[in-house]
Amino acid sequence: MLGESSAVTTATDAPKPLDKFVETRHARRVGESLKHRVREKLLRQLAENGGHPVEEFEGDDPRLVAIDGDLAALEEVADDDPLVEELSAKYWVP
Repeated sequence: MLGESSAVTTATDAPKPLDKFVETRHARRVGESLKHRVREKLLRQLAENGGHPVEEFEGDDPRLVAIDGDLAALEEVADDDPLVEELSAKYWVP
């Protein structure tokens, strides 16, 4: 009918793909590897819990020792190593 608007979408109306960011709880770059995200999470955990165990008096805080050990192990493996997935699950990294 004349005068009625059509609800036709065109290619220009379609949502555009997000080429730089993915919407998550924390925006992150699509190009960041899982290993990079796990490393960032471990470093954040260390900072929130008081730093590396060697900075503590005795270095006996088991949380810091575990995080520091996991970070050291992560640095030794390739991006596609199964340890990266394991640590991702352990520390809840998306």
